[in-house]
Amino acid sequence: MRSILKIAVPALYVLVASLTFVRGGAQASPSDGGTLPDTEVLWRLVQTAECSPTAKPCFERNREKGYVVIKDVKGPNQLLLLPTARVAGIDDPKLWSVDAMNLFAQAWAARKWSPPLQSSDSGKVSLALNSYVSRSQDQLHIHIDCLDQNVQALLREEWSTIGHRWKRMSRPLKGHTYFARRINSLETESPLRLLQNMGIKEEDMGRWTLVVAGAPKGSSEFILLSDRSNGKDDWAWGEELQDHSCSE
Repeated sequence: MRSILKIAVPALYVLVASLTFVRGGAQASPSDGGTLPDTEVLWRLVQTAECSPTAKPCFERNREKGYVVIKDVKGPNQLLLLPTARVAGIDDPKLWSVDAMNLFAQAWAARKWSPPLQSSDSGKVSLALNSYVSRSQDQLHIHIDCLDQNVQALLREEWSTIGHRWKRMSRPLKGHTYFARRINSLETESPLRLLQNMGIKEEDMGRWTLVVAGAPKGSSEFILLSDRSNGKDDWAWGEELQDHSCSE
């Protein structure tokens, strides 16, 4: 997660800067050659944050379904949804037991904590889960924010060519080639399961990113986008398709 989080813990506010960096295999190296960031910040927040509908940064702690929703200070609307179980990220085998509650469905519903995202045309909204090699925190978190306008436009143009099976897109998004497919509902279809069904081996999951975008206006469907890091010039950073500076 490439941003700065303002973290609320009892009687204390902590400002933490998470450095942008990528990991090559088991090694992590910050892009500026400096000290590695603290990758446990979000996990500590999940355990200690006091949450309420009127509090920032933690709006909701759902104990029954096992997640928290917090406000990221990057951008006026961006939210993060995190499981309360210890799950490092898309590469963590424990994710498949947690995903029974469908994290992406919960993340989409969590837009209610950011009114502009809730009221906006769903085709302007997106969810992003970064790959192991592009994240800087070792607690799974889904970014909830606007979809980049250029990406919106391209998906509208390509909508008729996107079917209900994974297919490599003929045109790049932000300079990278994504796979795309439609789904009818986040409540009944798990994006993570559908990604796994591409035939990805468990040991390779960490190289993949997964993005959910609302379908173009007039459709209640969703578009799933996935990309695999090549370890060179593509780090499978699905968050690149979002716009954290948008006003709605």
